[in-house]
Amino acid sequence: MIRAFSQLFSKSIATRLMVGTAVIAVLAFGATAGITYIRSSNALLESAHGSLENLAQLEAERISSNLTRGFDTNDALANSLLTQRADGGLERKRASMLMHNQLTAHPEWTGVGTIWEPQAYDGKDAEFVDAEGHDASGRFMSYWAWSNGQPMQEPLRDYEVPGNGDWYLLPRKLKQPVVLEPYVYEIGGQKILMTTMATPMVEDGKFLGVVTVDVALKALQESIAKLRPMGQGYVRLLSPCGTVVADRDAAKVGSKLEDADTRAMVVGALTNRGRPMFVQGRRRFLLDHGLV
Repeated sequence: MIRAFSQLFSKSIATRLMVGTAVIAVLAFGATAGITYIRSSNALLESAHGSLENLAQLEAERISSNLTRGFDTNDALANSLLTQRADGGLERKRASMLMHNQLTAHPEWTGVGTIWEPQAYDGKDAEFVDAEGHDASGRFMSYWAWSNGQPMQEPLRDYEVPGNGDWYLLPRKLKQPVVLEPYVYEIGGQKILMTTMATPMVEDGKFLGVVTVDVALKALQESIAKLRPMGQGYVRLLSPCGTVVADRDAAKVGSKLEDADTRAMVVGALTNRGRPMFVQGRRRFLLDHGLV
């Protein structure tokens, strides 16, 4: 009996040791697996961040390059017009051809134009009332745009109307170049969603007029819509005020987003100044990469 009890006791201890060892092994395995999972998840997350950041950087550089070309053209046109004006002025028709030539040299743009303050160009506004390319004010203006694949000239509109005329009013007020929020402008009877790069012409502190380059957002929208980060993601391009410039859903272009994620992105664009910022949600990552 004693011997049997001793054997039973020994088996009980061995069983307990085996169970304890198994429990420890399971816990150790579980902890190791958990740590490995966390590390793997972090590595995947960092890899995703890196991929998104590279994509944002490439798109930012491409868009920034387009903006730079537009402003470079504005500067060249403004300097040419100001120089010609100082030398006695360039006849309006010839000055208008400068806009035409820049448009035909850049088929990716929608329109190129200039408009001056009353009597600021050559003092001959009265001679050009309702003339070709002018309106009833007679002030010097020239706007060339693409219509059905051909360059066409038409008078500029709404340039003194707040909102619709911000492409003129803002550079006049600020006396510095501006990029407009997306807006709709009618060209040749067709409504075009576009943005404008406007450069003021200032002489001795006095505002004389603006030179503009318009870019339709359709091509940018089509390019952005094709992007699929990591095969399943999508890209949305927002303006500094939260307006959708490009999205996989074309119906959202031109609308303004007011949700918390968008507000965070807008704040990030203003504070990060080009440094990437990630906002992680339950279903998506938002990456802000400031363009300006």
